[in-house]
Amino acid sequence: MSDIDALIEKTNGPDSIAEQAVGELIKIGMPVIEPVINAIRHGFPGATWRLCIILREIKDSQIIPVLLELINDENSDLAIAAFLGLSQIDDAKVIEQLQEYLVDSDKPPTRRALSAEALGNIGKTVAIDTLNSVAAALISEPDVSPAFSNDGAGSDLYVDEDMIIVLIKSIVALAKMGKHDFINSIILLSKYSSEDPYSEDEVIRSMAVDSMQYTVGLGVVDSLMKSIQDEYYEVREKAIEAMFYIGTKECICELVKRLEKEDSVLADNILVRVSDLTGLPFQELQGISNLYEWWSSIEKEYESGICYRLGKPINLEDVIILLEIPHKREQVIKELRLITGESFGLNEYESLDRQNILFMNAKTWWTKNCDVYKNGCLYKYGYEQDLKNL
Repeated sequence: MSDIDALIEKTNGPDSIAEQAVGELIKIGMPVIEPVINAIRHGFPGATWRLCIILREIKDSQIIPVLLELINDENSDLAIAAFLGLSQIDDAKVIEQLQEYLVDSDKPPTRRALSAEALGNIGKTVAIDTLNSVAAALISEPDVSPAFSNDGAGSDLYVDEDMIIVLIKSIVALAKMGKHDFINSIILLSKYSSEDPYSEDEVIRSMAVDSMQYTVGLGVVDSLMKSIQDEYYEVREKAIEAMFYIGTKECICELVKRLEKEDSVLADNILVRVSDLTGLPFQELQGISNLYEWWSSIEKEYESGICYRLGKPINLEDVIILLEIPHKREQVIKELRLITGESFGLNEYESLDRQNILFMNAKTWWTKNCDVYKNGCLYKYGYEQDLKNL
């Protein structure tokens, strides 16, 4: 057994050993690619997802043609890993190939959606025209347009829900490039329902509401206020998160009002987000018998048209400082990515507890960009948004 094969075997061991083996395989680089692909393709008995991380994390230009070939592989794990790997590569050929894949109606919808997502993560505005044309074309498709009816899709109307997912992913990709022109379609999809017993309408609504973390515009807050009352648990969960990432006075008020109507899990989620927005510790919020009375007593301290964090107009430096706290890093690094579009050197295969470099990278970045981000303003992927249009 070669050293590489031995390391591949170790990825099926205990977490600490497996994590170390993945790291060593990534450091070796291109020589591990073929044996890793073979292990995934031929039914490796261990955690295949760990091997997929290796394909995503090797930073070598030689891997580009390998990944571009794998997006068409019959093995879905390999194809997904390839799309995720390509989404981290800022290369003209990669962007061109992903656009060609996205517009090809003969390709599987699930992979077209991955292509749109990859383009959004790369973030090069050269892809805007392609994403715009795909989104516009899908909205007018006879098998998609019934989804935008306020009355829902009747059982006699066929809706291609796979293509709706391609649409949502394309709209989110555009939002990451500063384009929010299709927000009305997202708002309509957040209300999507179908009488078809096989419909995934709840999943579609969840995805639409989740996308409001990224794409905003006129009517978003009102839409979230309706979605937070949705009968489907996950839609409400996504609405809570999207409201947090907007963080206005109206969002805080709605979260507090919703609290008494939620079960214990989502109630805790709301308390955490109200704590994040107001700065009052979670434990103290738990001890308040009537949260709405408490909020009513301090509401006058908050103004409309301002985004809040930690009880004051959001200051990005305050959020960056939270990266010093290991157990907060997972949430904070996502928050910073949504605001700035930066990942600050996040290593997805390594425990966040050990990634102290995240804070140092973000602090260095902040010294160069502190004049760009104004306190109390809403930013999505580095683009300032007009709070008057929410």
